[in-house]
Amino acid sequence: MNKSVEGKKKKKPTFRGRFGTRSKRRKSIKKWDKWRVSRGIDIKWYRGDGSQPGAGYKTKKELRHLHPKGLPEMILRSKSDIERVEKNDTKKYVFRFESTIGKKKRMDLMNLAKEKGMFVANVIPLRKAKQIKGKK
Repeated sequence: MNKSVEGKKKKKPTFRGRFGTRSKRRKSIKKWDKWRVSRGIDIKWYRGDGSQPGAGYKTKKELRHLHPKGLPEMILRSKSDIERVEKNDTKKYVFRFESTIGKKKRMDLMNLAKEKGMFVANVIPLRKAKQIKGKK
């Protein structure tokens, strides 16, 4: 994280949810690693279950939705999105490909982004990129 952003963000407790200290539904098990509000009369909230999320834990408005580098992110969906970005904006944003883009199209867009000098957060590792080129 960028030092300027890292120092300003508050440390938050781990919200373990309604089964915080129970052995079956631990936070280490991926299925239970999400916050869900307890509903029902049978589930009691114990002190060992940890804190509940609230409005006081919200991140400051100017720090929200920033990449750890301290720059805002921009989603790229197509070739036209890359062409639309101006040369001076490539250092102002961190770019991220949309998750629904396939591997072939992502490879083409990666090459275009590299030519423009963009920093792309979710690039394909070189090993996988070579495998994709070999399948063509």
